[in-house]
Amino acid sequence: MFRIHACAVRAVVGFTSIAIFADECARWEDRETYANPPEQVVGTLAPSLATQPFGFMVLSSSPWTVSDYHAECFAIGDNEYQLTSFASTWAANPTLSEEDTRALEPHEPTWAREYAAVQPYSRPRRLRRVHATPDP
Repeated sequence: MFRIHACAVRAVVGFTSIAIFADECARWEDRETYANPPEQVVGTLAPSLATQPFGFMVLSSSPWTVSDYHAECFAIGDNEYQLTSFASTWAANPTLSEEDTRALEPHEPTWAREYAAVQPYSRPRRLRRVHATPDP
């Protein structure tokens, strides 16, 4: 049986897992605090693999910032607990060419991040809710 859960600490407890796929975890954020919670979610999920000797977890994401949880894990590199890898879209999926991806995304910085796996140098601007107040 497959289960899909929201990226929330409270949503990922009380079950056993044989495989966990944390898709686009660099972009996970709390809607109230705008914090990036993958560290807490992954920390809560990991015990669900405890009784599965061949269980595994995959943190998968295109680059988002240099300081999110995914970037920090990637920066550690390969060790006894994790294996890291990256590829451009056309290298990982040969049914698409670099030219195909450029046609899909003409905006160069977005294309570089989303298709070429180029990590941005700074944190993207975050849009915040703004409540307009009427003029007096």
